[in-house]
Amino acid sequence: MWQCEIRHDGLHKYRLVKGQTREIMQLRAEMQVRSWNEQWARTQSAQKKREAQLKAAYSKETQKNIAAERTREAQKALDALQNLLTDSLEGDHAINFQSLIDDPEFAATKPLAPGAEPTTREPLMGDPGFREQLSFFARIIPPLRKKEKARIAAKFAQARKEWVDLVAERSLQAETATKRYKEKLAAWEETARGRTEAINNWREQYLAGVPESIREYCKFVLGESNYPDSFPAEAAVDYAADSRTLVVTHFRMSQRYRP
Repeated sequence: MWQCEIRHDGLHKYRLVKGQTREIMQLRAEMQVRSWNEQWARTQSAQKKREAQLKAAYSKETQKNIAAERTREAQKALDALQNLLTDSLEGDHAINFQSLIDDPEFAATKPLAPGAEPTTREPLMGDPGFREQLSFFARIIPPLRKKEKARIAAKFAQARKEWVDLVAERSLQAETATKRYKEKLAAWEETARGRTEAINNWREQYLAGVPESIREYCKFVLGESNYPDSFPAEAAVDYAADSRTLVVTHFRMSQRYRP
């Protein structure tokens, strides 16, 4: 049995996630974190809305509107609790195992191939920067003309050396980047194969009625379900194979959150 700890600082929530395999444990942890992030986004949105209402509460009429809105929100939350079971029964909560394999968030972690470095053109003697700057005297005095030609030749030689060094450096960098990319890609593909194998094994065991796989399935369903924020979403799941009975106990975490 694999296990890991996950936390959400904003919601002050903590959970010990377990799974038959490392891949199943990671999937459960990913889904729980995703659910917490969605709940945090809703909480932040509601908080911003309340703050905006408080800032706008400059008159008695506005305060009445805020009170009415809070009453509607409370009634909405109450209705959600009263209809929680019927709404859950009406929805389709079956797990699409293939969608777990094709999870776009996991696919987005696939390493990207390094981009090609922009090429730099090889310097040519005919380039404007290597043209001889001959004064009147340099044109008629051979030693001065020879000195100018030597200056241009030295300038060109230096420019070409710098270009050769740059090409060699970029080639080495590209080779190193390609090597690192292949290593990261191989590791990602190995993880992907492990995930796929674990999910397929889980599906086969679930269809075969293996109790532990059924418990894992139900925990996934509960983790993906939407609850009112006031509802205790933590649950203990047990499955009696002989009677094919599932027992779910919801509870509030008694353990104090430790940041």
